[in-house]
Amino acid sequence: MNGAPVMELADVSRRFGSTEVLNGISLAVNEGSFTSLLGPSGCGKSTTLRIMAGLDQPSEGSVRLMGREVGELTASQRNVAMVFQSYALYPHLTVAQNIALPLVMREMTRIERLPFVRSLLPGARAKRASHDARVEKIAEMLDITHLLKRRPSELSGGQKQRAAVGRALVRDPVIFLLDEPLSNLDAKLRVQMRAELTSLHRSTGRPFVYVTHDQAEAMSMSDQVIAIMDGKIAQSGSPRDLYERPSSSDVAAFIGAHPINLVEAPMSGGAVEGAFSGLATTAANAPGRVLVGVRPEHLVPCDGDGLKTTLDRIEYLGSETLLHVRLDDGASIRALAPDGYAPPAPGEAVVLRLDPSRAHLFAADTGERLPTPFEGRRR
Repeated sequence: MNGAPVMELADVSRRFGSTEVLNGISLAVNEGSFTSLLGPSGCGKSTTLRIMAGLDQPSEGSVRLMGREVGELTASQRNVAMVFQSYALYPHLTVAQNIALPLVMREMTRIERLPFVRSLLPGARAKRASHDARVEKIAEMLDITHLLKRRPSELSGGQKQRAAVGRALVRDPVIFLLDEPLSNLDAKLRVQMRAELTSLHRSTGRPFVYVTHDQAEAMSMSDQVIAIMDGKIAQSGSPRDLYERPSSSDVAAFIGAHPINLVEAPMSGGAVEGAFSGLATTAANAPGRVLVGVRPEHLVPCDGDGLKTTLDRIEYLGSETLLHVRLDDGASIRALAPDGYAPPAPGEAVVLRLDPSRAHLFAADTGERLPTPFEGRRR
């Protein structure tokens, strides 16, 4: 990614009593980037975001914003914007008032905020006019101008989300922090809002940090994905990096539209034995047992030679068919057949074609990725 770092965490840890939630997190969010913090529930990704925002303080480590140490600064002292999962809109305020609230709190004195004073003081009137103009501009960008006079109770989930994003935008922050903002929406609206957030990111040019447990969101929107597991960064890189070269079996299992097949197999002299013979590692000290990782989309039914399996059952998914099959040793795996494939009856043989360059090898005991002869080649 291009650009200088806007937000940096260095060796950040966070403990609550004896419970360690984060353990030595180090990352950088660059200018103009879209970074997703991806991981299962309870892994520490939301705590990481709260530390970035100043809503929580690290037990150890450094937090820098625009090159400045901000670990001791509160949220109000940092020019960052946070969009919450719950939207956090004030129910008694209109959409326009909710969006303008950060400006009112930052730019108007306590006296100027009083309704009966606001219309009397020239300075207060000028500030209010400026705020109204900025709210109108943001509302036009988000296509919610027609909603400005409504209250949150009159909005749909997607409209509430736009209003919450508008409140973040109006502050003109140096970085946007979004904590699972789409999790309360239905599947169709989530897809629509993903496209809108991506477009919004491009139009603002500001870095976005997006917390999610949904790998489809992270992979489709981000140029940097940081996989967090058990309070540590398991892998950081582009979506393609995590999909094509997962650093561990845990990352491989978390990434992908369909769960990856992980089959334990013996290894001798660096070569895999059994059903996946022909695969090998170039590691100097190869382990005795490995996990062979193959994604279902890289196992395709074919005629002729290939991986011999027996069909257990199918899942028809419309444009594709997921095949549940068994290897000769009884291990269950999944393969993906294209549209139009006519599967045999359960119990019949299915031969699968596997491109060796698409297979991953991991040490069975540690889950660590093992190099193969195909490392570094274009896939």
